[in-house]
Amino acid sequence: MTTVPSPLNYVDIGARGGLPRGWRILDRAGKIAPVFIEADAEEAMKLRKNGRVLCAVLGSRDGVPVELKITRAPGLTSVLEPLVEQWPKELAPRCEVVDRHQMITARLDSIWPSELGDPHFVKIDTQGYDLEVLKGFGDLLDRVLCLEIEVRLGPQYEGQPSIVDIHSFLVERNFTLVKLAPNGLQARRIMLVFNAFFVHSSATNSSAVKLWKTVNDIGSPDRVNIISR
Repeated sequence: MTTVPSPLNYVDIGARGGLPRGWRILDRAGKIAPVFIEADAEEAMKLRKNGRVLCAVLGSRDGVPVELKITRAPGLTSVLEPLVEQWPKELAPRCEVVDRHQMITARLDSIWPSELGDPHFVKIDTQGYDLEVLKGFGDLLDRVLCLEIEVRLGPQYEGQPSIVDIHSFLVERNFTLVKLAPNGLQARRIMLVFNAFFVHSSATNSSAVKLWKTVNDIGSPDRVNIISR
């Protein structure tokens, strides 16, 4: 990971809606090359004008039949069944499943185009299926510099891993958690969803990681907050 090319690959898994605002600016400046991976074929078509698109359901194994649950609020769509009773009652109608698509999973290391090089920055938002996606990276995970993953403190999808499960898996693969940011209040009153930011230990001081930290408002790792009583 010593030599980092430009532009850097920004891999958005569960890419509905396209790039976050800060990354759109870097895309226009030619600093990143977006690669969108989206399971919903209709949404994947919309993304094609903004970058390279792979339409696939990622998982830990190739060829596993799964059902993509399309929810009333499309951003809550998942391979996993929503646990409606675990959502704030105001949001329950939004996570209602309105359609089901039969699909086959693929490991990322099976479909990643070799000509793209390394998946430098990765963002995963697959509504509880994130650990299965990570397991399908295989050795590609060693080539990732930075990861952003949506995690939940409480179960909202059937079979959803805990934040501890995801953290333990990534620590074993030489990643360090550098920030945990709340993703707003559900129903304006409950904090359950966070974005977790990880950096690979071999790339901590690279210019690419410094750029990623700047965009994600991540402070210096040398800063220590001392709380005195």
